[in-house]
Amino acid sequence: MAIFFIAMFMKIKLALIIIISVILIVPTGWVVAQEIVEDSVGLLPSNPFYFLKEWRRDVRKFFTFSDIRKAELELKVSDEKASELRRLEEIVSEEDNNLEAIKKAIENYQSHLNRLKTRLTSLKETSQNPNVDRLLDNLVENALRHQKLFDNLISKFEANEEIREQLIGLKELSGEAVASALNKLDTAEKFKERLKKAILKQTDEFWELRSAELLDIIERHLSGKAKRESSKIKEDLLLKLSGRLEGQALLGNQDDSAVSALEALSGNRLGRLRILDEVREKIINPEVKTTLNIVRQRLLEKRGEDAGIAGEQSLAAIELAKVLAEELELAISSRATGVSAAIKQLLERAKFNLAQAGKLYEEGNYSGSFGQATASQAASKNALSQLAMTDSDFAQDLESLKNQFDGLFAKARGANLNKDNAPKLFELFGDAEKRIVELSKLVNAKAAVEKITIALRNAKLLLATIEELLRATANE
Repeated sequence: MAIFFIAMFMKIKLALIIIISVILIVPTGWVVAQEIVEDSVGLLPSNPFYFLKEWRRDVRKFFTFSDIRKAELELKVSDEKASELRRLEEIVSEEDNNLEAIKKAIENYQSHLNRLKTRLTSLKETSQNPNVDRLLDNLVENALRHQKLFDNLISKFEANEEIREQLIGLKELSGEAVASALNKLDTAEKFKERLKKAILKQTDEFWELRSAELLDIIERHLSGKAKRESSKIKEDLLLKLSGRLEGQALLGNQDDSAVSALEALSGNRLGRLRILDEVREKIINPEVKTTLNIVRQRLLEKRGEDAGIAGEQSLAAIELAKVLAEELELAISSRATGVSAAIKQLLERAKFNLAQAGKLYEEGNYSGSFGQATASQAASKNALSQLAMTDSDFAQDLESLKNQFDGLFAKARGANLNKDNAPKLFELFGDAEKRIVELSKLVNAKAAVEKITIALRNAKLLLATIEELLRATANE
């Protein structure tokens, strides 16, 4: 009898080995009859043989034993599923009857993203382990790359409410997955450097805006010091974008083409409105402010033409604005010393916009209500970010600004630029040097936090403008 069971076990084992070998060896792109011709991405969710590809993945997971290796494999699969979505975007049009393929691919990605999130948060090791450290690097880089894909899909299927809302939810879930992993596995210091490193690899147009949008999602799911670091990085990105826009204005490029470029940028228009309102809070140049006002108005109008703004979206924006205004009011009242008049003005503006949003909502003007609510959010965030700064933040930022100034000045000299052939650029260098000196005096004198923050922002903005002007001048 024992011999019989051993023989049966060996037969079953052999059969399993043969099946697994077929799944692992046979290319997933091979199929007898395909509805769509695939490239290196392999089988797509629209293909009836797609289950072979999923089997192959499941077998690999089954024979992967380390928790970290399992998480790495899940992350790799999420990248593969993003590639499948990208390929489907290329071959499926909005008028196509095969929209179910896109919906299925989105559902597949969403389901896998939930598994990835669970896998990451169940790890026992932290980023002190080099393998986890590398895993988190890849996680953040993937999230940034995938956000652009989601944005392209949102723009392509803007008129299809079901697909559009699925994709917006996917963007939110992606940011939440990153935040969950970083909250559990990372330190605030490593998290900050990890984000900066991933963001610097972005090269597409308005990369600061796209990166800030992902950080905006991540920030809502973070807590403590990590949330503050995320907020600071986002603010620096928005200052950099603001400085770039001001640099283009100085070059005479800030015309309707800039408006069109921002307006045409793919993605979730309502989410972008929130970010653009935060950018407006940091802009000094009145011409650039006007440009952004035109962009936000066109985005609101365009969304109204395509799909409208639902009452629940407006209400959600109002609720978030209310939470932020209350948080700001509490932060002001809990200060041991008084706050500046500028901070109080921001609170009053936030409350005014919030009241207007509520009034417009009651009138059924959901588009206007949403716009007022995002303006209120931006005013509150502006004030809260100023109140969150500390002496150590100022010291680090001051040192960073000095190094940035020296680096830009060296680049200008290296490009053989001087006061004669680039007068405007060197005029700005002179202004920046003065601002950094003034900022240094404020920091050393331990001036009011809000006063130092404003001086710091202005210096960062000016250096970002110089960087844009230097890039354009050197290219010429």
